[in-house]
Amino acid sequence: MSDAARDDVIHRLGHAFASAETAEELAGGAARWAREILEDPEADVRVCVKDVSARLRTVRTGDHGTGAAGGRRGSVRRRAAFESKRVAVWQMKGDVADEPSRAIAFLPAVCRGEAFGVISIVSSLERLRDRLPSLLVVASQAGIALRAIRRRQELERIVGALSGIADLTVDLLRSREPEAVARVGARFIGLRLGLPVAAWVVQRDGRYALSGSRNLGPADRHALGFEYGAAFADGTHPGFGDGLEGRFAEIVGGPVSPLDAGAVRLLVGRVPPAADELLVTLGSLLREALHGWDDKLHLVPRERLHLGLAWTAHEVRRPLLGARATVDTLLFGSDQDVAARELLRRTSRELGEAAKMVDGLLRWTVGTGSLKRRSVDASRVVREAVASACHSPAERDRVALDGPASLLVRADVRHLRQAIGNLVRNALDYSPKDAEVDVAVRPGKASVVVSVRDHGPGIPREERDAIFDPFVRGRAADEVRGSGLGLFIARRVVEAHDGRLLLRSGPGGTTFSAVLPRAGSAARLLSAS
Repeated sequence: MSDAARDDVIHRLGHAFASAETAEELAGGAARWAREILEDPEADVRVCVKDVSARLRTVRTGDHGTGAAGGRRGSVRRRAAFESKRVAVWQMKGDVADEPSRAIAFLPAVCRGEAFGVISIVSSLERLRDRLPSLLVVASQAGIALRAIRRRQELERIVGALSGIADLTVDLLRSREPEAVARVGARFIGLRLGLPVAAWVVQRDGRYALSGSRNLGPADRHALGFEYGAAFADGTHPGFGDGLEGRFAEIVGGPVSPLDAGAVRLLVGRVPPAADELLVTLGSLLREALHGWDDKLHLVPRERLHLGLAWTAHEVRRPLLGARATVDTLLFGSDQDVAARELLRRTSRELGEAAKMVDGLLRWTVGTGSLKRRSVDASRVVREAVASACHSPAERDRVALDGPASLLVRADVRHLRQAIGNLVRNALDYSPKDAEVDVAVRPGKASVVVSVRDHGPGIPREERDAIFDPFVRGRAADEVRGSGLGLFIARRVVEAHDGRLLLRSGPGGTTFSAVLPRAGSAARLLSAS
């Protein structure tokens, strides 16, 4: 291959790797480019990447190769190249005397001083030596791409974890014992964030018992459980200090972040900076689960759920805003490719929506907070609510709005608009795609009635009370995206305005009616109810 041809391959390689969104896409591209540089279509090329347990796993590309790069000896040499970040080329013994010498090269994929994987290539010794500089460019570009893929995955996991905080709180409310709290915390970190984690519970005799772990191998779990669960010969027990953290750091191959919740202690490996605030919040939740719920256990389950959601919303608001600020900072960086910038834009939007949800939870699970009420035209508020609830012109065309002007109510415009918008959004989601949603504003006795009618399947009688609880969605919700918070917040907002939210449902559809007192008529409406 001429120098010009190699330069062309390397140029095309950079563009191809920049668009890779998964490790599988990158591995397939790396194999093709390496074979083209070597001019050896039979070269055995494999890409191994670091997983959440700091182990190297082979990425499946559909090309199984010859298997020459495998075996225990190959695994040991591959790991050595990964840890040292240095290229290694080993000559292989041929079965035939006059067969050209073959070799295996291990090329670490490094970016900014960190190894993200290893490319192993089996080909002729002469070709590998002659074209090693070009192959090193492949490995370098692979390191850059793997780092970008890892960063995208980390951001996606953090966004997913933030959206699951409410579910975590419900699980913790149900966890009365430290062992259960430890398992819930470890499961959340392991599944939602994809990080290695182990949780211990302090026993009455001072022993630390391993209670839960995620993303650790069986041998590592056994070692952690045995070394720090057994007593010394003199009856004392190992402490939960540097020794355990050091051992855990060796296992996960990176720094360790401890979470101390008193009777429950967790160690988390290789925490990305963007997740620091989330772990602080998680630690607060674990401590509250162990110590803060005791005086609340007399409450009925629904009240306990509302209390837990409100506390969670308060605690998670700061990391949400911090994560969005981090994403926005990355978005304005100069080294982002097109795919990464689009991912960051989408992530920023999703974090903004999550922040709105948290604000709603914080305000409406424990009461109303402060409303800034003034006399407003109910029809105008409803028109604005319809506009905000419709995500496309086609949805706006589906809403039939009817109502006279000059029906005044005393309302906090922003919150009332949100409540009516939730009702409209709910109706659009549960109606057939070609069916209209009827929204009407009508005068009542000392009241203004805002009704939203859909043409959906209706709500079974046994579900009509429960659907106003947070995160509850009816049986008809299988094909509808949503958090199950819209109706909960809508009813709390209407009640905060001294009104009522009524429900009428049947096989032909469902109507929600917000009955609001006219300006100056709140007392009469409340006495009438």
